[in-house]
Amino acid sequence: MIVRNENKVKKLFLNIEVWKASYDDVNKLTTALRNDDRLLFISSQPGGEIERLEQHRNVVQAMMNNNVIFVAYTSFPKANK
Repeated sequence: MIVRNENKVKKLFLNIEVWKASYDDVNKLTTALRNDDRLLFISSQPGGEIERLEQHRNVVQAMMNNNVIFVAYTSFPKANK
C-alpha cells in the first residue's frame, strides 16, 4: 500500500506492507510499485504544490516503469471544474 501518512494506515490495516510515497516524486512511486502489477489510483486534488496533471503523469510513468497491467482510477465530483 502506498500512502502519504503511514501512521493513519498502520492503525487501520495490520500486517500490510506500507510504502510512503507522493504523487510529486516519480522515483519514490517507481520504487513503491516495484512488486505490484495492479493499482488503485485515487486522483489528487487541485491546488497542491505540484500541479495535479504533473502528479498524475508521475503516477502513470511509475506504472509504466513497473509494467503495471491493471489500473482502477477514481476521481472526485466535478473534477473538471
